[in-house]
Amino acid sequence: MKHKKPAVPYTVERCGSCGRDEKRLFREGDVVFAAAGSCTCGGKMTIEMIFGEAQG
Repeated sequence: MKHKKPAVPYTVERCGSCGRDEKRLFREGDVVFAAAGSCTCGGKMTIEMIFGEAQG
């Protein structure tokens, strides 16, 4: 039986002003719809999605 590799968790942040999306590795404490810092345009980033991707 083959063992599956664990999925890698990612977080997607979106800027409320310009709509830019940024994908990064999940960090403990990430919560969907929580504030996540500032965008390069000066807008506020919000966590939009947390998901896992299968490893190669």
